[in-house]
Amino acid sequence: MNKSIKLNEKLECKGYWWLPSKPENKIAGILTYTPNEKIKLELIGSFDSKHIDILFCDKKSDENIIHGITSDSKKVTLINCHSYASLNLSCPFPIVNYNCQFLILGKLLKDFEEECFYKAYVTIPELSHWCSPCALTETMMEDKQNEEFATTISFKSKSILINSTDVDENTTIDIKGSVNYQGDYLSPQIEQYTYITIRSIIFKFIALIAMFMLVHKQSDYVIYGGISIFASSASNIFNFFHANKYISLKPVESYNFRRHLKAVVVFFAMSCATTIYTNLDTVMLGFICTNTDVGYYNAAVKIKTILVSIVTSLGVVLLPRASYYVEHDMLNEFYRITRKAINFVFLVAAPLMIYFILFAQEGIYFLSGSAYTGSIIPMQIIMPTLLLIGLTNIMGIQMLIPLGKEKVVLYSEIVGVIVDVILNALLIPQLASSGAAIGTLAAETAVWIIQFCALKKDVCEAYRKVKYSPIVIGLVIATVLSHLVEYLSLGSFFTLCVSAILFFGAYAVVLTVMKEPLVLEIERQMFDKFRRKRE
Repeated sequence: MNKSIKLNEKLECKGYWWLPSKPENKIAGILTYTPNEKIKLELIGSFDSKHIDILFCDKKSDENIIHGITSDSKKVTLINCHSYASLNLSCPFPIVNYNCQFLILGKLLKDFEEECFYKAYVTIPELSHWCSPCALTETMMEDKQNEEFATTISFKSKSILINSTDVDENTTIDIKGSVNYQGDYLSPQIEQYTYITIRSIIFKFIALIAMFMLVHKQSDYVIYGGISIFASSASNIFNFFHANKYISLKPVESYNFRRHLKAVVVFFAMSCATTIYTNLDTVMLGFICTNTDVGYYNAAVKIKTILVSIVTSLGVVLLPRASYYVEHDMLNEFYRITRKAINFVFLVAAPLMIYFILFAQEGIYFLSGSAYTGSIIPMQIIMPTLLLIGLTNIMGIQMLIPLGKEKVVLYSEIVGVIVDVILNALLIPQLASSGAAIGTLAAETAVWIIQFCALKKDVCEAYRKVKYSPIVIGLVIATVLSHLVEYLSLGSFFTLCVSAILFFGAYAVVLTVMKEPLVLEIERQMFDKFRRKRE
């Protein structure tokens, strides 16, 4: 059908109606559906050939199934139809009315037990009200033969769950099999990442415009500082007041800070260790080499920082959910989202890493200018850290911390600091900014090794589940196609634009053609969202 019928909309259609056993005996009539009332079929005639008997007696007939075809060619099945005759002396035919229990549009059913829907969209507001949230388990099932995926919500709890409801004395709706559930049952009101993201982008865009308009000379450093503070804090202020709609910001009881002190100290130490080994390169470059080398290195790091924010975005979003799963002993769900997150990192980080290694020169020239030729090699060396940081972000932030192993994260970062210091001291005097890049790469590798060893039993399965062949084939084809742009002499900006379209476009097409599961899932969700908006 071209248009779906909503339950809250009145329906009236003319057509021909017949019994499945007598398809040749078609009777004209009008079908009327009124929301919250009965389904009524009015026939101009009768399925019974003895019209006169029905006309003058109180005979009634019940039909299990009535078929019909409307004037706009819609197939209709009416189920459990109860008739009553009405006398109309001005018409030579009886007017027979049926009250029907069920109305099926789009298919002619042979009996009540026949399957009539291949897909159903079910909306259950506040699903957690039907049963406790910890009783909900979401699993992803793959039908390799039909190349389809299905999400199933199952219920598990010792308490009595509401899995059926009575519509009337004759009808009961049961939740059985599976429910195709779209949405978030873990506090959707609180996890408003769209709100946070949009406001962050808005204020950063405002700050960027202000930079171009107000910062023109060296003495404008105070203005620059003010704009930077505005960009980082304005959205947080809005988020603070927006959160007041959902939670109370007033103290309600005395707080036991002592119980949280140990965790706070560990997280503070983690933050310090991360800050040290991410900024140590610049400091040691400044002491050992010249400001020029510092500038070369910072230009490379600037691009890496932008790309890292893309790769690690999923870890930030999934941390509350991962913690929730661990707290409620939903480990199957915890490891499911972990596997999906690691797969996501490989899918996103690998093409970004390869692309900016290939087009490091164009990227540096576009963002920093041709004077920063010395940044090209450091940038190429440091690009593999995109994949390493993405993986350690998932293993450290999403896995180790929710599992209560935050000390492992701290130890790994301390080892990263030590490796970085030693290699910087050895390599910077010889290789300058390239030596600093090698030190950073080695430090991130050390962090990954320690976290991987701590989670070996838990993440090995996730690494094995990643389909590497589509990624490798996609990267090879994308590299070959994008390399052709270098022969066109378009300039840095247009080379980046055209090559990026070819590279990432070809990569996405290859993953789709090779049926990479996560890519297909994302594409299907985007298509469904677009379709719902059109409807």
